[in-house]
Order: sequence, then structure tokens, then C-alpha cells
Amino acid sequence: MSTRREVTGPGAIVERILRLMLLLYPRDFRREYGVEWTDAARDRYTRLRSEGRRLPGIVLLRFLVIDAVQSLPSVRSRRRRGGQSGGRRPSGGRRFALVTGVESLLQDVRFGLRTLRRRPLFTAIAVGTLGLGIGATTAIFSVVEGVLLRPLPYERPGELVQVWETFPDWLDNPQLAAGWDQVYLAWPDYQRWRDNQTLFQGVALYGSTALTLTGQDAPERIPVGKASASLLSVLGVQPILGRAFLPGEDGANAERVALLAYDTWRDRFGSDPDVLGTSITLNGNPFAVVGVLPQGFRVRGLGIFGGSGDPPVWIPIGAAGGRLTVNSHSFDAVARLRPGITVSRAAVETETLLRGDRSPEEIGARLMPRDELEDAGLRGPLYLLLGASLVLMLIACGNVATLLMGEFSGRRHEMATRTAVGAGGGRLVRQLLTESVLLGIAGSVLGVTLAVLGTGALVRLAPPIPRLDQVGVNGAVLLFAASVGAVTGLLFGMAPAWNVVRGKIHDSLSSGGRIRGSRGLPFQLCIISAEIALTVLLLVSGGLLVRSLTTLLDVDPGFNREGVLQVSVRLPTGRYGNSEERVAVFNRMIEEMDALPGVQSVSGTSSLPFAGFPNLLSFGIEGQPEPEGGSRHTSQRSVLPGYFDTMGIPVLAGRTIEDADREGTAAVAVISESMARRFWPGESALGARILFGDTLTVVGIVGDVRHEAMDAEFLPTLYVPNAQDPIRRLSLVVRSAAEPTSLLAPLRQAVWSVDADAPITSMGTLVSLIGRSARAERFRTVLIMVFAVCAALLAGAGVFGVTARSVARQRREMGIRLALGAPGGQLVALALGGTLKSGAVGIAVGLLGALWVSRLFARFLFGVESWDPVTYGAAAAALLGLSILASYLPARRALSVDPVDALRTQ
Repeated sequence: MSTRREVTGPGAIVERILRLMLLLYPRDFRREYGVEWTDAARDRYTRLRSEGRRLPGIVLLRFLVIDAVQSLPSVRSRRRRGGQSGGRRPSGGRRFALVTGVESLLQDVRFGLRTLRRRPLFTAIAVGTLGLGIGATTAIFSVVEGVLLRPLPYERPGELVQVWETFPDWLDNPQLAAGWDQVYLAWPDYQRWRDNQTLFQGVALYGSTALTLTGQDAPERIPVGKASASLLSVLGVQPILGRAFLPGEDGANAERVALLAYDTWRDRFGSDPDVLGTSITLNGNPFAVVGVLPQGFRVRGLGIFGGSGDPPVWIPIGAAGGRLTVNSHSFDAVARLRPGITVSRAAVETETLLRGDRSPEEIGARLMPRDELEDAGLRGPLYLLLGASLVLMLIACGNVATLLMGEFSGRRHEMATRTAVGAGGGRLVRQLLTESVLLGIAGSVLGVTLAVLGTGALVRLAPPIPRLDQVGVNGAVLLFAASVGAVTGLLFGMAPAWNVVRGKIHDSLSSGGRIRGSRGLPFQLCIISAEIALTVLLLVSGGLLVRSLTTLLDVDPGFNREGVLQVSVRLPTGRYGNSEERVAVFNRMIEEMDALPGVQSVSGTSSLPFAGFPNLLSFGIEGQPEPEGGSRHTSQRSVLPGYFDTMGIPVLAGRTIEDADREGTAAVAVISESMARRFWPGESALGARILFGDTLTVVGIVGDVRHEAMDAEFLPTLYVPNAQDPIRRLSLVVRSAAEPTSLLAPLRQAVWSVDADAPITSMGTLVSLIGRSARAERFRTVLIMVFAVCAALLAGAGVFGVTARSVARQRREMGIRLALGAPGGQLVALALGGTLKSGAVGIAVGLLGALWVSRLFARFLFGVESWDPVTYGAAAAALLGLSILASYLPARRALSVDPVDALRTQ
């Protein structure tokens, strides 16, 4: 053997490549010829460099591959002669042998492709089944990865914390207890905290409002973000054009400057780089554009935007007359910790600074890592959907495993023949695993295609979710899909390969290729049982969610939702300065609407049910002392005359709001039933006097209305006449005998015929408004039911296939039984026996598993228990019926068996 010489020419990278290539060759080749091979490769590389060839390393690699392919015949003949070649070793210039392992693998791949092409039905079913499972799992994983797993789009997001004030005394008030530890900050509290804190790199506030954008087509009510000057620096975000807000621009009487969101700059200004210095008009005031935010900038917590995106425009806090008083808790707070500072330590200082001279019983502070806030309320539903998709994936894998077992049974004679002519068990195992991996790869390709389509559908149909618009099939998702396909492909081939390893195929030759006994059938029946058990899990889960959603949507909201439309209008800023003008303009709009054909009645309110947050305000009662543990609170709404009649809210006592209830008359109010029952228990509330700014006299009691959500408790509600304190924005409600949607265009025109500059912020039916409130519940219910139906179809296909193979295996036995006079029903029962037993076991195991799993998502259920017997019974009956049908169809073939033919062929 030659000695290794020093490397003088080739670079370090080429040297490493040569060493890696040499590792692919057989051990005996490396031991005998490795040094000569490496030296020859180095010499060729040196010649290529001296000749001035471009990319000599790539050229060398191409030469090595070509030489190896061309030398393949001589290598094969040398291996058949035991590696002898006249005692001569190959010289350095000899062509290089192709790696035997790679050659064999390529042969296996080519043979596997031919085998799959010869079985088109099997291949199509296997690839389609696997693609369905991979596609569903990958689509849901895309959402989970984009929403939960992807890092926040901020600099060092692990340092960010969200900050709230806490009001411990709210715990004693049922109406306020839910939000006692997430109270927004007031501007004066923020200033004291900002100027005295020592444990944060920076602190910032942000909030939201809605302003009217004019000067571009029709007036439009748009969401607008409000930020302190420090927000972008705390988040670690830089504008792509211009600058951020400057210190001093964010307080009272702030400068009228604005930052544009990237999408706004692109869509409204055509990505004009000269946009800086131009102005936009908000609420009649010009705001100078000083910067453009980067694409994808997101700030969670702005409830007005539904959590999915961010406003098209940002302005400084205080620039639009924001409330910056000590009692106006209106802003979210975010802060960046200094290195080494823990959340608990920062919370102590923050609480001390926010409290000021108040007691710990009055106010405190709560800090939460920002990444936890981003996931709040989302992790459970998304992981529920991901779990359901993984169950579907397991069912798909089980189905393909049974298909492969059936195919292997039909190829036992082939395997035995290949073994008899010298094929080793390892080679047969590798061939089977190669075919399985090819199926896995094909399934992955189909699955990725379905995932791309499914992810787009999920994004369109899903309720508002933070960062959902950034979800897509990216590199991480593709790696996930490829990994799933490769792993499942290997798993598919394990069971057939195990039969080869055990050496259970040799008797196929002696039987002439006939299938004897029931080898493999118990394993397939176990898989069928597992598939049915998993399907029961999905059916029960989907059934519980369907019953929950149905119960939720059937809840009486307290008003008649059918045939009612809403048109939300805000009067332009700068007009209608006095209350009489505001009342008059809304009355004219109502008159125009009332004159439309099909309109039965028109009224309005400051806040529609299911369209906003409760406006909780404290009040007193004349003649009653303040309650212990805090003040009374009620949800206050302004309404127009005829509102209760138009909405179908029943009047229980007294009267409603009338035209005579105007400014200058005695202040009156109508209260809800729950408010009367809570604050005037055992007595009539009519005539009571409420201390609510002015003193209001209760003149009527109406039925309770669910204003926030269908599953929310009734809140005590106070209705006041809008004419006694007119506001600039109202939601006009229209009851119509005609098709409601046919009135949308005439209603819009009726508003603009009175004031063409009045922005319409929303329009639609109350039915759709209520439907949107249950959008999240409907989304996850529909998805899980789709998974459940797909799982049931896959399980049914698996039962069908196993039963068909069972009939084929028992063909000889059935022929003998028929020859001996056995009735047809006995043969069908023989064919059905195994699969139906497996199905029954699977149903029983699935029901037990569902009892445990359903407790994990019990919090998503409304009006139905997690152990609901109707749902469990329906799921079991559906799976049992499907199993019987899927088994009976192939079992009927037992009646068509010809005894003579069966005995002759078997």
C-alpha cells in the first residue's frame, strides 16, 4: 500500500469533499485503494487549477462521477470474481467505481417505481390517504407555527413585558371582577412611572380610537393607533422612511403628526418615497406624515381591530383630544426589562410607582411577559385543532399500513422466489422500505399541495387571530411535511419488512403462491381497531362542539334578531355643534329610511348588542347608602324613541323612551330586569331616582338583553334618552318586512342624502352580527367535524379493505363450506366476524378515551356536558353502522364463491 503524501495543492474545502466522497465507498475499497484514489483526485485538481479552469472543484466532482459510471461494468465483474484482477491494483488514473450502496439504492428506487406503477389503484389510494393526513396536519401546523411558534417581530422579544394596573376592590363587584387585574393605565400614572423607574430600558403606552378620514373619495371611519413617543424604541422597531414620534410630541395638545402603516403607504400613496411632509385629514384636522412603519408591524391588544391586524395610521397620544386625566384608564403599557432584571422584581417597583399616594387595597400592578400575552386565549384552541389533525394523520397512517400489509400478502410468492434465487433478507427489507418511503414522498408532495390550499382557506375563514395574516407554508412548514412523510413512509414498511425478517415467506413456493391461513390479519385487525377508536375520539369531540354551538346560537338574546338591519353612522367632526342640530340630523335620516318600501320601523342606539364592549359606569341610588366593598356599576346606553319596539325587547313595567324626553325636560331612564332585581330586590324600581351625573327617574323596566356574547351573563343595563344628551354617533336599527339585504344600498343612500360626508362605519343584519360573535366557535367546530368525517371515511375504507382480504384468504374454506351445504348467512357471518369484533373493540376503547379527552376541552363547551350520552351514543352508532356497511359489502362476495373453482385454485 502506498503511503499518504502531504496535501500541497487542493484547498481545505476540496480536501474535505474528497474525504466525504471516499466514505461512500466500501470498506475494503477504502482499505486497499483509498490513498491512491485520493492522490489521483488531488493530482487532477492540481492540473485543473494549473490549466486555469473555472471552478476546478466542481469540474473535478463531475469527472469523478462520470468516471465512476463508465467503470461500472468492470467493477461488477471484479466483484463477481471475488475482487481479483490479476493481482494488479488500480493505478491513480484508473476510473473510479461507483459506490455499491448507492447503486443498489438506485436499483431499489427504480424497481419500487415500476412496482407502484403496476398497482395504480393501490398507489392512488395510498398516496391520496397519506396526502390527506399530511395536508390537514401541515395546514394546521402552519397556523400554529405562524401564530404561536414564530418569534415576535420585535428586537429581543424575551425582554418585553405587558403592564396593567390592578384594582383589588373590583373583586367584590360581580360586574368588574373578571377584569380587576388587567386595568389600562392612565396618562398621569404612566408619567410618574416613566420618570422614576430604574429597572426598565424603556416604557411606553399605546391605545386605539376611530377617526374619520376625509379628502380621499368617500369619508371613511378608520381605526387609528395612539402611541407614546417611546413605543417604537421600546419595541425595537425603526420606520423604513422618516422618523418616529419625538419626545414631547405625545402629551396633551400633542403635535398633529402621523405614521403610516406599510400597507397604507403602499395602497393609498403608491409607495411614494416623497410621502413625508404630506398631510392626511382626520376628523377635519390635518396631520403631517413624518414616517412609514415597516411591513408586518403588529401590536397586540388593540381590541378595536379584532386582534388580527393593526391600524393604517398612528398618531401621538393626545393629538386627537384624548382623555389624559387621572381617572381615564385608556392605554395599554409595554416595557423592556434591563438585562438581569426579573419580572417579579420589576413588578414590585412598578406597583410602588403606579400607586403613588394610594393604598395597596386601591391599586396594584401586574406584569406579564409579552410572548405569553400574544398566546393568551389561542394556545388551547389551536392545539385542539392540531391534536385533531394529528389524530387524522394517525388514521391515515393506519390505513396505508393495512394497505401495505394486504399488498405484501399478495407478493409473498414474489418475495419467496427472489429469496430462492439468492436475494438476501436485508435486500428484500430494503426494497420494501424503499417502496414505503416512495409512497411517503409522494404523499408529502400531495400533502404540501393540499396544505397550501388549506392554509389559504384557513386564513380566510378563521376568526381574527393575531399574526394570522402572516401565516403561510414556509421553510419550517415544508420541513415538517417532509419529515412527516419520511417517518410515516418508514413506519409503513416496518410490518411487511418484519415478516421478511422472521422468514415467514418460504412456504409460499411450496403452496404454489396460494395464500394460506390468516398471517398478518390479526395485525391489520388491530390497526382497524385503533383507527375506529381514534375516529370515535374525533366524532365525539366534533359532536360535542356541534351541540355546544347549536345550543349557543339557540340562546334567546333578549330581542328579535330576524328582519333587522343596522347602519352605524358618525356625524362629521366640526359640524352640528349643538345638541339640537345633532338630534335634527339623525331625525332626518330616520325619516328618509322610514319612507323606504318595506321598512316597518326605525330607531337607534349608541351601542348595538354584540358590537362593542360594555360601557360600565358607577352610579348611586337616592336614599340608599353606598354598598360595602365598592360602588354599583351599570352598562349605560343611549337610545332613540321606538328602540325597544324595533328591537323586539319586551316592556315589563312602566313606559319606554318617548319623543317628549328631550333636553330641558326631566331626566328619565329605563332599566333592565336584572338591574331592577339586583338593586331593588323585593320592591318596584319604578319612580326610583338614580344618581348618574344628573338625577334620573326610572320610568320603565324592560327585558334583559345579552349585549356582549351569547354565553355572557345579563348585565344590569341603563337606557337613557339620546335627545337629553345627544351624541355624534348612533347605530340606526331598521325592521323590515322585505328581504333585509335588499335595503342595504337604499339605506346607505338615505344617510348620504342628508349628509354626504357622514361616514358609515358598518352595515348588516343583526343575524350576521350575532353570527360573528360565535365565529371562533364555528371555526373550530367545522374543522373538527371535517376531520371527523374524513376519519370516518378512512376508517370505513380500512374496514372494507381488511374484510375483502379476509374473504380472499378464506376462499378455500368458504368453498368447502358451500360444498358441504353451509347456508349463505353463515358464510357472511364468517367473513364479518373478525372485522366487526375489531370494530366493537375500537368503539369501546374510543368511547373510554373520549371520556378522558373531552374533559380537556370542556371549557370550550356551552350548555352541554363533556360526558353527554346523546353525543356518545350517536358517535358509537354511526361508527357501528359504518363498520357493518363497510364489512357487509365485501362479505357478500362470499356468497358468489364457486366451490369447484375455489377447490381447484386452492
